[in-house]
Amino acid sequence: MLNIKVLKALNGDCIIISYGKKKEHNVLIDGGQGKVCFRQLCRYIDSLKKESNKIDLLVLTHIDSDHIDGILRLLSQRNFDFSMIEEIWFNFGKDLQDILGINNENKQVCLYNNTPEISWRQGVDLEEKIQKAEIRRRIVTKLEKFSIGDASITVLSPSKEVLKNFSKKDKDGEKVTKSVVEISHYNDYQRSIVELNQKKEEKKVSLTNKSSIAFLFEFENSKILFFGRFGCG
Repeated sequence: MLNIKVLKALNGDCIIISYGKKKEHNVLIDGGQGKVCFRQLCRYIDSLKKESNKIDLLVLTHIDSDHIDGILRLLSQRNFDFSMIEEIWFNFGKDLQDILGINNENKQVCLYNNTPEISWRQGVDLEEKIQKAEIRRRIVTKLEKFSIGDASITVLSPSKEVLKNFSKKDKDGEKVTKSVVEISHYNDYQRSIVELNQKKEEKKVSLTNKSSIAFLFEFENSKILFFGRFGCG
């Protein structure tokens, strides 16, 4: 049995994959943004608790606020049971730099407050909470393969080269602006598929979006692509 549920995450993502004979395995992709999404996310966690179940894998595709805000709020709850999350994929911060052998001494990180751009501050806060909670964390790169229950996951992006460039970019003082990263408008929910298809997209893709985790999920006769923000890099 396979079930995929997409929560209304404003301009971000929050996707739940449940599968297995009794849907005993769960993969959560991002945490979305907004009150509605967060309430739905909390209800989902509560339902897992009642079933003595857990999240086998939490995939944080990239550090846009509209993808990680819900998870940051979730992990900030005083009574949150961190044992509900078995493993997290999160390609960001000190752990990423250590694995790539990047010296982050005197590294200046661009921080943004209350903006739709890349949320470095939230990314740093989230990494600290994950470390403090001692949740198992993994940095993943292109072509790595994993198995969870009877499902297999093949990582399609990012490559190590993209991650290295992403980790180093702040040393050059690169600033991410709206001209580089365009987050979907809130009123996109009111547009038809035809209108969205005709919408002009920003051709320049930021390193942050290129660093987004994309993967192929396979279970029984189903193969599903999850592209994160902008596909494979």
